[in-house]
Amino acid sequence: MMQRRKHMMSREKFISILFRQQQSGLSIADFCENEGYSHSRFYLWKQKYGITERELLAEAVSVEPDNKNPSGLEYINRTT
Repeated sequence: MMQRRKHMMSREKFISILFRQQQSGLSIADFCENEGYSHSRFYLWKQKYGITERELLAEAVSVEPDNKNPSGLEYINRTT
């Protein structure tokens, strides 16, 4: 068991942690155990910041640009 971390959690930092948890495929309890977070604190942060699955997906899309288009800009081909 890892030693528990004690620090303030910013919204941005928690979004990053929540995204990592979802990408890991682990349950919240298992992820928190591996990372040294209390799973009750994890749920408290989730409630405090009110992060929804839709919001998490939007954050992930804005943070991880497509390799084919690293600028993240979309180009529309108009033929009219």
